[in-house]
Amino acid sequence: MKKWVDAARHMSKSIENHYRGCFIRSYGKLSDKRIDASMLGLVYPADLFKASDKRMTATVKEIENRLVIKGGVHRYEDDEYDGWMRESIHRRKGAGAWPILNLW
Repeated sequence: MKKWVDAARHMSKSIENHYRGCFIRSYGKLSDKRIDASMLGLVYPADLFKASDKRMTATVKEIENRLVIKGGVHRYEDDEYDGWMRESIHRRKGAGAWPILNLW
């Protein structure tokens, strides 16, 4: 049980270290300064932060400002993933709104 608690604390600290006016997309030590709509998961189901937390409010505002396009929530800025491959080559045509993010 101690390992799980320690891992959870480490993850929480890492997430907090990547707060730059909003929670940014990151990979451990690597900070990608783009906003990522999956940060909504910090509130639910993860419950790491309360929805009323000023940092989450700022993150939601950035998601709304940068990632809501034509009424749909995109995953992150300049998202190229569209799921289409042809002859083992990713087409990089560009992604659209992610349904699960719209539900959140």
